[in-house]
Amino acid sequence: MNVSILGVIPWQEMTGAGAANGKLYVVSTMMQRVYGQGAAMVITVLVMWTAFASVFSLTLGYSRVPYAAALDGNYFRAFARVHPVHRIPYVSVLALAAVAALFCFLRLADLIAALVGDPHPSAISGAGGGRDCAAHSASRDEAGRFGCGSIPCLP
Repeated sequence: MNVSILGVIPWQEMTGAGAANGKLYVVSTMMQRVYGQGAAMVITVLVMWTAFASVFSLTLGYSRVPYAAALDGNYFRAFARVHPVHRIPYVSVLALAAVAALFCFLRLADLIAALVGDPHPSAISGAGGGRDCAAHSASRDEAGRFGCGSIPCLP
């Protein structure tokens, strides 16, 4: 697929748009140049559909992690609640969906820096970021679980 895109859009145009922090929707631009505006609109809708489907599938899949931890007693009990009719961990799904919605308001560079623990989000360099909780400040509680303040860590 990359070869077919490069056959339509010169690589200089893509690198120039990326360096200028411009918006270049590569697949849509390729479809517009080859098949016209209608095909570009269709492919844009399909790309957006796929992005939403990806977020929904990840939210539904990852919602089982806090649910299972709550069932084991290692997380908030509210996350162990199951919908009476649909039998899904609805509190976990809603919490993860809310967090995902909040992430939509952040710049991608700031979000990545926050996730890797960089105290200076504007300078993503790999040095100084990504602190390992268990290695730096973790301590075990009376049950033998790790903890870093209010953030639970893996043993």
